[in-house]
Amino acid sequence: MLLIQSGQPGKLRQEIVIAMVTALVILGMKKAHYGAMSGWMAWVVYGDGVKELREWIFCSSSVPEDIDCVPEEHKGGHYPGLVA
Repeated sequence: MLLIQSGQPGKLRQEIVIAMVTALVILGMKKAHYGAMSGWMAWVVYGDGVKELREWIFCSSSVPEDIDCVPEEHKGGHYPGLVA
């Protein structure tokens, strides 16, 4: 409900698709680890996974939270070598 009220129905749709892929694989194959892997792959491909993974790679756990650790050239989802 919060995603709809904040004006992000596309984000809600992505979250639902990722959850459905995960659940269908777990129920269909009766293997939770296959469901987890397929859900992670769906998140990377269909969700915000590539962007969040790149930000996680550029940020280390030693950086204080008040410092923006993503370089300016990598903000906005424009990463070198990434085909949109």
